[in-house]
Amino acid sequence: MNNPNKKRLRRTMMFLNAQKPGLIKDPYIYKADSLMLDLEDAVAENQKDVARFSLYHALKTVDYRGAERVVRINGLDTPYWREDIRACVAGGCDSIRIPKTEHAEDVHRVAAAIAEDEKTYGRPEGEVLIIAALESARGVMNALEICESDERLDDTTKVEISKTDITGENPVSGALLQIKDKDGNVIHEWISSEDVNYLEADLTAGETYILHEESAPNGFVVSEDVEFTVNMDGTVNKVQMKDDTTKVSITKYDITTGEELPGATLQIIDKDGNVIEEWVSGTEAHLITGILTAGETYTLREISAPDGWTVTEDVTFTVDTDGSITHVEMFDKPTSVSIRKVDASGNDISGAVMQLIDKDGNVIEEWTSDGTAHVLTAKLIAGETYTLHEVSAPAGYELAKDQTFTVDENGETTEVIMVDEKTPTVPVATPTTPASSTASSPKTGDAMPVMAVGTGLLASFILMLLTRKKKRKNKAA
Repeated sequence: MNNPNKKRLRRTMMFLNAQKPGLIKDPYIYKADSLMLDLEDAVAENQKDVARFSLYHALKTVDYRGAERVVRINGLDTPYWREDIRACVAGGCDSIRIPKTEHAEDVHRVAAAIAEDEKTYGRPEGEVLIIAALESARGVMNALEICESDERLDDTTKVEISKTDITGENPVSGALLQIKDKDGNVIHEWISSEDVNYLEADLTAGETYILHEESAPNGFVVSEDVEFTVNMDGTVNKVQMKDDTTKVSITKYDITTGEELPGATLQIIDKDGNVIEEWVSGTEAHLITGILTAGETYTLREISAPDGWTVTEDVTFTVDTDGSITHVEMFDKPTSVSIRKVDASGNDISGAVMQLIDKDGNVIEEWTSDGTAHVLTAKLIAGETYTLHEVSAPAGYELAKDQTFTVDENGETTEVIMVDEKTPTVPVATPTTPASSTASSPKTGDAMPVMAVGTGLLASFILMLLTRKKKRKNKAA
Protein backbone atom coordinates (compact mmCIF):
# COMPACT_ATOMS: atom_id res chain seq x y z
CA MET A 1 0.00 0.00 0.00
CA ASN A 2 1.69 3.16 -1.24
CA ASN A 3 0.05 5.97 0.69
CA PRO A 4 1.91 9.31 0.62
CA ASN A 5 0.37 10.21 3.96
CA LYS A 6 2.68 7.63 5.55
CA LYS A 7 5.53 10.05 4.92
CA ARG A 8 3.97 12.86 6.91
CA LEU A 9 5.90 14.38 9.78
CA ARG A 10 4.13 14.23 13.13
CA ARG A 11 6.32 16.48 15.19
CA THR A 12 3.35 18.28 16.72
CA MET A 13 -0.25 17.10 17.20
CA MET A 14 -3.03 19.41 18.36
CA PHE A 15 -6.03 17.81 20.15
CA LEU A 16 -9.47 19.40 19.54
CA ASN A 17 -12.98 18.63 20.78
CA ALA A 18 -14.88 17.72 17.62
CA GLN A 19 -18.16 18.80 19.27
CA LYS A 20 -17.18 22.49 19.33
CA PRO A 21 -17.19 24.17 15.91
CA GLY A 22 -15.40 27.23 17.28
CA LEU A 23 -12.38 25.08 18.08
CA ILE A 24 -12.23 23.09 14.90
CA LYS A 25 -12.85 25.78 12.26
CA ASP A 26 -9.39 27.41 12.19
CA PRO A 27 -6.77 25.48 14.22
CA TYR A 28 -4.47 25.52 11.21
CA ILE A 29 -3.25 28.94 12.32
CA TYR A 30 -1.11 27.17 14.93
CA LYS A 31 0.70 25.24 12.18
CA ALA A 32 0.63 21.86 13.89
CA ASP A 33 1.63 18.87 11.77
CA SER A 34 -1.50 16.96 12.78
CA LEU A 35 -4.92 17.99 14.08
CA MET A 36 -6.52 15.39 16.35
CA LEU A 37 -10.32 15.80 16.18
CA ASP A 38 -11.58 13.94 19.24
CA LEU A 39 -14.84 12.00 19.43
CA GLU A 40 -13.82 10.01 22.50
CA ASP A 41 -12.92 11.39 25.93
CA ALA A 42 -13.49 15.05 25.06
CA VAL A 43 -17.16 14.39 24.23
CA ALA A 44 -19.82 13.62 26.80
CA GLU A 45 -21.78 10.41 26.46
CA ASN A 46 -25.00 12.18 25.48
CA GLN A 47 -23.24 14.37 22.92
CA LYS A 48 -21.69 11.67 20.71
CA ASP A 49 -24.12 12.09 17.80
CA VAL A 50 -23.85 15.89 17.87
CA ALA A 51 -20.06 15.68 17.89
CA ARG A 52 -20.07 13.23 14.99
CA PHE A 53 -22.24 15.59 12.89
CA SER A 54 -20.00 18.56 13.73
CA LEU A 55 -16.95 16.52 12.72
CA TYR A 56 -18.44 15.53 9.37
CA HIS A 57 -19.36 19.12 8.59
CA ALA A 58 -15.87 20.41 9.48
CA LEU A 59 -14.13 17.76 7.37
CA LYS A 60 -16.27 18.70 4.41
CA THR A 61 -16.07 22.47 4.62
CA VAL A 62 -12.90 23.63 6.47
CA ASP A 63 -9.58 24.01 4.66
CA TYR A 64 -6.98 22.86 7.16
CA ARG A 65 -4.10 24.16 4.99
CA GLY A 66 -2.30 20.83 4.61
CA ALA A 67 -2.42 19.72 8.25
CA GLU A 68 -3.13 16.03 8.71
CA ARG A 69 -6.72 15.42 9.83
CA VAL A 70 -6.81 12.61 12.39
CA VAL A 71 -10.00 11.50 14.17
CA ARG A 72 -9.90 9.68 17.48
CA ILE A 73 -12.94 7.40 17.45
CA ASN A 74 -14.63 5.88 20.47
CA GLY A 75 -13.37 2.62 21.88
CA LEU A 76 -14.22 -0.70 20.31
CA ASP A 77 -15.94 -1.67 23.52
CA THR A 78 -18.58 1.07 22.93
CA PRO A 79 -21.57 1.18 20.54
CA TYR A 80 -20.27 4.36 18.84
CA TRP A 81 -17.09 3.36 17.01
CA ARG A 82 -18.71 1.95 13.87
CA GLU A 83 -20.69 5.14 13.17
CA ASP A 84 -17.61 7.18 13.99
CA ILE A 85 -15.69 5.41 11.20
CA ARG A 86 -18.48 5.95 8.71
CA ALA A 87 -18.52 9.72 9.42
CA CYS A 88 -14.73 9.91 9.20
CA VAL A 89 -14.46 8.15 5.85
CA ALA A 90 -17.43 9.96 4.36
CA GLY A 91 -16.11 13.33 5.57
CA GLY A 92 -12.64 12.74 4.13
CA CYS A 93 -10.33 12.34 7.11
CA ASP A 94 -6.73 11.25 6.57
CA SER A 95 -6.29 8.88 9.54
CA ILE A 96 -8.32 7.18 12.25
CA ARG A 97 -6.85 6.69 15.70
CA ILE A 98 -7.96 3.60 17.64
CA PRO A 99 -7.94 4.23 21.39
CA LYS A 100 -6.75 1.60 23.87
CA THR A 101 -5.54 -0.90 21.25
CA GLU A 102 -4.64 -4.18 22.91
CA HIS A 103 -4.69 -6.83 20.16
CA ALA A 104 -4.01 -7.15 16.45
CA GLU A 105 -7.70 -8.13 16.11
CA ASP A 106 -8.67 -4.58 17.14
CA VAL A 107 -6.80 -3.27 14.11
CA HIS A 108 -8.32 -5.88 11.83
CA ARG A 109 -11.88 -4.86 12.83
CA VAL A 110 -11.24 -1.20 12.19
CA ALA A 111 -9.42 -1.87 8.92
CA ALA A 112 -12.34 -3.96 7.64
CA ALA A 113 -14.83 -1.22 8.50
CA ILE A 114 -12.70 1.43 6.76
CA ALA A 115 -12.33 -0.71 3.63
CA GLU A 116 -16.10 -1.19 3.48
CA ASP A 117 -16.79 2.54 3.84
CA GLU A 118 -14.10 3.51 1.29
CA LYS A 119 -16.05 1.49 -1.29
CA THR A 120 -19.35 2.98 -0.16
CA TYR A 121 -18.18 6.59 -0.38
CA GLY A 122 -15.93 6.22 -3.41
CA ARG A 123 -12.57 6.75 -1.75
CA PRO A 124 -9.47 4.94 -3.03
CA GLU A 125 -8.69 1.73 -1.24
CA GLY A 126 -6.09 2.20 1.47
CA GLU A 127 -6.37 6.00 1.49
CA VAL A 128 -7.43 6.21 5.15
CA LEU A 129 -4.67 5.24 7.55
CA ILE A 130 -4.83 3.80 11.05
CA ILE A 131 -3.02 4.93 14.17
CA ALA A 132 -3.15 2.38 16.97
CA ALA A 133 -2.76 3.93 20.43
CA LEU A 134 -1.21 1.58 22.99
CA GLU A 135 -2.58 2.70 26.34
CA SER A 136 -2.41 -0.42 28.49
CA ALA A 137 0.12 -2.98 29.61
CA ARG A 138 -1.52 -5.58 27.40
CA GLY A 139 -1.24 -3.29 24.41
CA VAL A 140 2.46 -2.78 25.06
CA MET A 141 3.03 -6.50 25.45
CA ASN A 142 1.34 -7.08 22.07
CA ALA A 143 2.98 -4.10 20.38
CA LEU A 144 4.85 -6.10 17.74
CA GLU A 145 1.84 -8.04 16.49
CA ILE A 146 -0.25 -4.87 16.54
CA CYS A 147 2.32 -2.95 14.48
CA GLU A 148 2.54 -5.74 11.92
CA SER A 149 -1.21 -6.39 11.73
CA ASP A 150 -2.23 -4.15 8.81
CA GLU A 151 -0.71 -2.02 6.08
CA ARG A 152 -2.92 0.94 7.01
CA LEU A 153 -0.93 1.40 10.14
CA ASP A 154 1.68 4.09 9.87
CA ASP A 155 5.12 2.61 9.49
CA THR A 156 7.42 3.31 12.39
CA THR A 157 10.78 4.87 11.77
CA LYS A 158 13.54 2.30 11.80
CA VAL A 159 17.20 3.08 12.22
CA GLU A 160 19.93 0.45 12.30
CA ILE A 161 23.29 1.66 13.60
CA SER A 162 26.46 -0.38 13.32
CA LYS A 163 29.92 0.33 14.69
CA THR A 164 32.75 -1.30 12.75
CA ASP A 165 36.46 -1.04 12.15
CA ILE A 166 37.78 0.91 9.19
CA THR A 167 37.17 -2.02 6.84
CA GLY A 168 33.46 -1.96 7.60
CA GLU A 169 33.46 -5.72 8.09
CA ASN A 170 34.33 -6.29 11.75
CA PRO A 171 32.09 -4.96 14.54
CA VAL A 172 33.71 -2.84 17.24
CA SER A 173 32.54 -3.17 20.83
CA GLY A 174 33.00 -0.70 23.66
CA ALA A 175 32.41 2.62 21.89
CA LEU A 176 30.19 5.12 23.75
CA LEU A 177 27.77 6.42 21.10
CA GLN A 178 25.10 9.11 21.12
CA ILE A 179 22.33 10.26 18.80
CA LYS A 180 21.80 14.02 18.93
CA ASP A 181 19.01 16.06 17.41
CA LYS A 182 19.49 19.29 15.46
CA ASP A 183 19.59 21.26 18.73
CA GLY A 184 22.36 19.11 20.17
CA ASN A 185 20.13 17.25 22.63
CA VAL A 186 21.13 13.63 23.31
CA ILE A 187 18.19 11.47 22.19
CA HIS A 188 19.79 8.08 22.71
CA GLU A 189 23.04 6.79 24.21
CA TRP A 190 24.54 3.31 24.35
CA ILE A 191 27.76 1.31 24.26
CA SER A 192 28.40 -0.55 21.03
CA SER A 193 28.56 -4.33 20.92
CA GLU A 194 28.94 -6.91 18.17
CA ASP A 195 25.24 -6.50 17.37
CA VAL A 196 23.74 -3.53 15.54
CA ASN A 197 21.75 -1.03 17.58
CA TYR A 198 18.17 -0.97 16.33
CA LEU A 199 15.86 1.96 17.03
CA GLU A 200 12.19 1.69 16.06
CA ALA A 201 9.70 4.52 16.49
CA ASP A 202 12.27 6.52 18.46
CA LEU A 203 13.24 9.06 15.81
CA THR A 204 11.09 11.36 13.71
CA ALA A 205 10.69 10.68 10.00
CA GLY A 206 12.33 13.33 7.86
CA GLU A 207 14.39 14.73 10.72
CA THR A 208 18.16 14.94 10.59
CA TYR A 209 20.24 13.56 13.44
CA ILE A 210 23.91 13.27 14.38
CA LEU A 211 25.57 9.98 15.33
CA HIS A 212 28.34 11.03 17.70
CA GLU A 213 31.10 8.94 19.27
CA GLU A 214 31.79 10.18 22.76
CA SER A 215 34.67 7.78 23.41
CA ALA A 216 36.37 5.00 21.44
CA PRO A 217 37.47 1.61 22.79
CA ASN A 218 41.15 0.97 23.41
CA GLY A 219 43.12 0.72 20.19
CA PHE A 220 40.69 2.86 18.18
CA VAL A 221 40.35 6.55 17.49
CA VAL A 222 37.16 8.57 17.89
CA SER A 223 35.37 8.77 14.57
CA GLU A 224 33.98 11.93 13.03
CA ASP A 225 30.27 12.61 13.50
CA VAL A 226 27.91 10.96 11.02
CA GLU A 227 24.82 12.90 9.93
CA PHE A 228 21.73 11.07 8.73
CA THR A 229 18.09 11.81 7.89
CA VAL A 230 15.36 9.39 8.91
CA ASN A 231 13.49 7.88 5.95
CA MET A 232 9.95 9.07 5.40
CA ASP A 233 8.58 5.80 4.00
CA GLY A 234 9.27 3.54 6.98
CA THR A 235 12.19 1.80 5.36
CA VAL A 236 15.22 1.06 7.49
CA ASN A 237 17.95 3.67 7.74
CA LYS A 238 21.29 1.87 7.87
CA VAL A 239 23.87 4.10 9.50
CA GLN A 240 27.44 2.90 9.80
CA MET A 241 30.23 4.50 11.76
CA LYS A 242 33.76 3.24 11.15
CA ASP A 243 36.53 3.52 13.69
CA ASP A 244 40.11 3.63 12.57
CA THR A 245 42.76 1.98 14.72
CA THR A 246 45.48 3.86 16.54
CA LYS A 247 48.85 3.52 14.82
CA VAL A 248 52.19 4.24 16.46
CA SER A 249 55.50 3.88 14.63
CA ILE A 250 58.62 3.67 16.81
CA THR A 251 62.12 3.91 15.38
CA LYS A 252 65.45 3.47 17.15
CA TYR A 253 68.20 5.56 15.53
CA ASP A 254 71.97 5.87 15.66
CA ILE A 255 72.44 9.52 16.64
CA THR A 256 75.64 9.80 14.61
CA THR A 257 74.34 8.48 11.28
CA GLY A 258 70.56 8.68 11.54
CA GLU A 259 70.29 5.02 10.54
CA GLU A 260 68.08 2.51 12.33
CA LEU A 261 69.79 0.77 15.22
CA PRO A 262 68.94 -2.92 15.88
CA GLY A 263 69.40 -4.75 19.15
CA ALA A 264 67.88 -2.36 21.71
CA THR A 265 65.30 -3.76 24.15
CA LEU A 266 62.40 -1.29 24.34
CA GLN A 267 59.15 -1.01 26.30
CA ILE A 268 55.92 1.00 26.04
CA ILE A 269 54.64 1.96 29.51
CA ASP A 270 51.23 3.50 30.26
CA LYS A 271 50.46 6.26 32.77
CA ASP A 272 49.97 3.67 35.54
CA GLY A 273 53.38 2.08 34.96
CA ASN A 274 52.06 -1.00 33.20
CA VAL A 275 54.20 -2.45 30.40
CA ILE A 276 51.98 -2.53 27.32
CA GLU A 277 54.51 -3.88 24.83
CA GLU A 278 58.16 -4.99 24.78
CA TRP A 279 60.36 -5.80 21.79
CA VAL A 280 63.91 -5.70 20.43
CA SER A 281 64.56 -3.09 17.76
CA GLY A 282 65.36 -4.26 14.25
CA THR A 283 66.27 -2.65 10.97
CA GLU A 284 62.73 -1.34 10.43
CA ALA A 285 60.32 0.77 12.47
CA HIS A 286 58.20 -1.07 15.04
CA LEU A 287 54.49 -0.51 14.27
CA ILE A 288 51.88 -0.84 17.04
CA THR A 289 48.34 -1.02 15.62
CA GLY A 290 45.07 -1.10 17.51
CA ILE A 291 46.63 -1.43 20.96
CA LEU A 292 47.25 2.04 22.37
CA THR A 293 44.43 4.40 23.33
CA ALA A 294 43.88 7.55 21.28
CA GLY A 295 44.72 10.72 23.20
CA GLU A 296 46.59 8.84 25.94
CA THR A 297 50.21 9.59 26.85
CA TYR A 298 52.76 6.77 27.01
CA THR A 299 56.46 6.39 27.80
CA LEU A 300 59.00 4.77 25.49
CA ARG A 301 61.76 3.30 27.64
CA GLU A 302 65.03 1.63 26.64
CA ILE A 303 65.77 -1.31 28.92
CA SER A 304 69.10 -2.23 27.35
CA ALA A 305 71.15 -0.79 24.51
CA PRO A 306 73.06 -2.76 21.86
CA ASP A 307 76.73 -3.40 22.58
CA GLY A 308 78.69 -0.24 21.90
CA TRP A 309 75.75 2.09 22.64
CA THR A 310 74.41 3.88 25.69
CA VAL A 311 70.88 3.67 27.13
CA THR A 312 69.06 6.89 26.32
CA GLU A 313 66.51 8.84 28.38
CA ASP A 314 62.76 8.03 28.32
CA VAL A 315 60.65 9.55 25.54
CA THR A 316 56.98 10.44 26.20
CA PHE A 317 54.40 10.71 23.43
CA THR A 318 50.64 11.11 22.98
CA VAL A 319 48.71 8.93 20.53
CA ASP A 320 47.03 10.88 17.72
CA THR A 321 43.23 10.92 17.86
CA ASP A 322 42.56 11.21 14.13
CA GLY A 323 43.83 7.81 13.05
CA SER A 324 47.06 9.13 11.57
CA ILE A 325 50.37 7.46 12.43
CA THR A 326 52.06 8.76 15.58
CA HIS A 327 55.79 8.76 14.81
CA VAL A 328 58.11 8.30 17.80
CA GLU A 329 61.91 8.48 17.51
CA MET A 330 64.59 7.53 20.01
CA PHE A 331 68.30 8.20 19.45
CA ASP A 332 71.19 6.26 21.03
CA LYS A 333 74.68 7.66 21.51
CA PRO A 334 77.65 5.33 20.86
CA THR A 335 80.16 4.64 23.62
CA SER A 336 83.38 6.61 23.21
CA VAL A 337 86.75 5.89 24.86
CA SER A 338 89.91 7.96 24.30
CA ILE A 339 93.23 6.35 25.33
CA ARG A 340 96.51 8.29 25.52
CA LYS A 341 100.05 7.07 26.14
CA VAL A 342 102.14 9.85 27.71
CA ASP A 343 105.40 10.41 29.56
CA ALA A 344 105.71 11.85 33.04
CA SER A 345 105.41 15.35 31.59
CA GLY A 346 102.12 14.54 29.88
CA ASN A 347 103.53 14.45 26.38
CA ASP A 348 102.14 11.81 24.01
CA ILE A 349 104.70 9.14 23.11
CA SER A 350 104.90 6.66 20.26
CA GLY A 351 105.94 3.05 20.05
CA ALA A 352 104.12 1.48 22.98
CA VAL A 353 102.30 -1.76 22.13
CA MET A 354 98.94 -1.62 23.92
CA GLN A 355 96.10 -4.04 24.55
CA LEU A 356 92.51 -3.60 25.76
CA ILE A 357 91.25 -6.62 27.74
CA ASP A 358 87.69 -7.33 28.88
CA LYS A 359 86.59 -8.83 32.19
CA ASP A 360 86.93 -12.36 30.76
CA GLY A 361 90.53 -11.82 29.70
CA ASN A 362 89.76 -11.46 25.99
CA VAL A 363 91.88 -9.00 24.02
CA ILE A 364 89.39 -6.56 22.50
CA GLU A 365 91.90 -4.34 20.72
CA GLU A 366 95.66 -4.09 20.19
CA TRP A 367 97.58 -1.19 18.72
CA THR A 368 100.87 0.72 18.85
CA SER A 369 100.75 4.26 20.14
CA ASP A 370 101.56 6.90 17.52
CA GLY A 371 101.72 10.09 19.53
CA THR A 372 97.95 10.74 19.33
CA ALA A 373 94.92 9.57 21.31
CA HIS A 374 93.56 6.16 20.33
CA VAL A 375 89.74 6.53 20.13
CA LEU A 376 87.27 3.62 20.21
CA THR A 377 83.71 4.46 19.13
CA ALA A 378 80.76 2.04 19.54
CA LYS A 379 83.13 -0.82 20.38
CA LEU A 380 83.01 -1.05 24.16
CA ILE A 381 79.95 -1.80 26.28
CA ALA A 382 78.57 1.02 28.42
CA GLY A 383 79.04 0.37 32.14
CA GLU A 384 81.54 -2.47 31.57
CA THR A 385 85.04 -2.43 33.11
CA TYR A 386 88.11 -3.02 30.96
CA THR A 387 91.89 -3.33 31.53
CA LEU A 388 94.47 -1.30 29.63
CA HIS A 389 97.67 -3.38 29.35
CA GLU A 390 101.06 -2.33 27.98
CA VAL A 391 102.70 -5.22 26.12
CA SER A 392 105.98 -3.43 25.40
CA ALA A 393 107.25 0.05 26.14
CA PRO A 394 109.11 2.34 23.77
CA ALA A 395 112.92 2.38 24.04
CA GLY A 396 114.02 4.31 27.09
CA TYR A 397 110.72 3.81 28.97
CA GLU A 398 109.60 1.41 31.66
CA LEU A 399 106.43 -0.76 31.29
CA ALA A 400 103.46 0.79 33.05
CA LYS A 401 101.22 -1.16 35.37
CA ASP A 402 97.83 -2.38 34.10
CA GLN A 403 95.10 0.21 34.42
CA THR A 404 91.33 -0.48 34.73
CA PHE A 405 88.49 1.86 33.71
CA THR A 406 84.69 1.76 33.30
CA VAL A 407 82.94 2.98 30.13
CA ASP A 408 80.64 5.97 30.71
CA GLU A 409 76.93 5.05 30.47
CA ASN A 410 75.69 8.49 29.40
CA GLY A 411 77.39 8.73 26.05
CA GLU A 412 80.20 10.99 27.29
CA THR A 413 83.78 10.21 26.22
CA THR A 414 85.70 8.14 28.74
CA GLU A 415 89.28 9.46 28.84
CA VAL A 416 92.05 7.05 29.88
CA ILE A 417 95.69 8.17 30.31
CA MET A 418 98.58 5.76 30.91
CA VAL A 419 101.96 7.20 31.94
CA ASP A 420 105.33 5.59 31.07
CA GLU A 421 108.31 6.49 33.24
CA LYS A 422 111.77 6.79 31.63
CA THR A 423 114.35 4.04 32.27
CA PRO A 424 116.89 5.33 34.91
CA THR A 425 120.58 5.95 33.75
CA VAL A 426 123.54 3.92 35.54
CA PRO A 427 126.82 6.05 35.98
CA VAL A 428 130.24 4.55 34.51
CA ALA A 429 133.72 5.10 36.39
CA THR A 430 136.57 6.83 34.40
CA PRO A 431 140.33 5.51 34.95
CA THR A 432 143.05 8.08 36.11
CA THR A 433 146.67 8.58 34.57
CA PRO A 434 149.82 8.33 36.99
CA ALA A 435 151.60 11.70 37.54
CA SER A 436 155.23 10.21 37.32
CA SER A 437 156.94 7.03 36.06
CA THR A 438 159.57 7.03 38.93
CA ALA A 439 159.17 3.90 41.03
CA SER A 440 158.41 4.49 44.60
CA SER A 441 159.55 2.36 47.55
CA PRO A 442 157.24 -0.46 48.31
CA LYS A 443 154.90 0.21 51.08
CA THR A 444 153.53 -2.07 53.70
CA GLY A 445 150.63 -3.97 52.18
CA ASP A 446 151.92 -3.27 48.62
CA ALA A 447 152.07 -6.88 47.36
CA MET A 448 153.09 -6.37 43.75
CA PRO A 449 156.45 -4.55 44.41
CA VAL A 450 157.48 -7.11 47.07
CA MET A 451 156.92 -10.03 44.74
CA ALA A 452 158.91 -8.35 41.98
CA VAL A 453 161.91 -7.74 44.27
CA GLY A 454 161.81 -11.32 45.62
CA THR A 455 161.73 -12.74 42.10
CA GLY A 456 164.73 -10.64 41.09
CA LEU A 457 166.80 -11.71 44.05
CA LEU A 458 166.03 -15.38 43.43
CA ALA A 459 167.05 -15.10 39.81
CA SER A 460 170.38 -13.40 40.75
CA PHE A 461 171.12 -16.15 43.27
CA ILE A 462 170.52 -18.92 40.77
CA LEU A 463 172.68 -17.15 38.18
CA MET A 464 175.53 -16.84 40.70
CA LEU A 465 175.40 -20.58 41.50
CA LEU A 466 175.53 -21.51 37.85
CA THR A 467 178.52 -19.24 37.27
CA ARG A 468 180.49 -20.79 40.15
CA LYS A 469 179.78 -24.34 38.96
CA LYS A 470 181.09 -23.50 35.50
CA LYS A 471 184.34 -22.08 36.90
CA ARG A 472 185.04 -25.30 38.89
CA LYS A 473 184.70 -27.43 35.76
CA ASN A 474 187.13 -25.24 33.91
CA LYS A 475 189.79 -25.61 36.72
CA ALA A 476 189.46 -29.38 36.74
CA ALA A 477 190.03 -29.53 33.02
